[in-house]
Amino acid sequence: MPRQRISLGYDEMLGSTSNTIPIELPLEKLVSFPNHPFKPYTAERLKQLVGSVKLHGILEPVLVWKRPKTRDVYTILSGHNRVNAAKEAGLSAVPVRMMEQLSEAEAMLIVTETNLHQRSFTDLTHSERAIAIHAHYEAVKAHGKNRKLVEAIGQLCRIPSGNGRSIEKTCMEFGASQGAIARYLRIYALLPQLRELLDSGKLSLRAGVELSWLAEEKQQLVLDKLMQTGKKITEQQAKQLREVSEQLDTARIEKILYECATPQLYKLSVTKELITRYFPEKTNRKEVAATIEKALAAYFEARVI
Repeated sequence: MPRQRISLGYDEMLGSTSNTIPIELPLEKLVSFPNHPFKPYTAERLKQLVGSVKLHGILEPVLVWKRPKTRDVYTILSGHNRVNAAKEAGLSAVPVRMMEQLSEAEAMLIVTETNLHQRSFTDLTHSERAIAIHAHYEAVKAHGKNRKLVEAIGQLCRIPSGNGRSIEKTCMEFGASQGAIARYLRIYALLPQLRELLDSGKLSLRAGVELSWLAEEKQQLVLDKLMQTGKKITEQQAKQLREVSEQLDTARIEKILYECATPQLYKLSVTKELITRYFPEKTNRKEVAATIEKALAAYFEARVI
């Protein structure tokens, strides 16, 4: 008897999914989501997952998408790491739940949402957090089917649904402050290459936030200069670039990146009681300063000896 094919349409996913039975698909029929924004597990993390798969198999079915006009090929929406671990463990097939009738935007939302629910927030790079939080925030903020899709994905990932304003709900789900969420929403506006510098530690998060306010063509000028020189950019320099964004050109970028900072001067306060203890009344400031200088010179000379 042929095996029954179980697939989920968009409307079915928004309804009850608890009675759908996973089917098995050969690994060679599964392909990664195009431009998948999340880095796969490597090294020890992948090794641990492979060990778990060898002992217990794939406990949670992989979520795949039967894209229009494709034959015998299924795009992975959720479960890239499970599929990689299954290959390493020597499996030939994995259990899947299949989805159909999705738009590209809905498929991308499923990819970002499931990764946020299934991974620890601290496991994600800065750019991964920015991409996922932006997609989640926009969907939660919107009315209609995107918001319902977020709630349905949460149910699939066993996340309790709740109410609340979009920014508050986002913070609550990912354990981040409103300030952190706001910064990552800004980071999303960075050029992808600048987000890569952020992930590699060559650009700080707060400097990236400042640069995110620049128009894309201005960001490109900054990126070109950073790649050319290999210099890092400080938060203060990024703020200066933002302040002159309307007039920003290569010359101004070079001036801000290479201009020597004004040396920080020490400010030393000496109380009146201390002065009157060692100096006669009405001694002028120059005499006081000269005496202190001589005393310090004598002190350090004695220490050297």
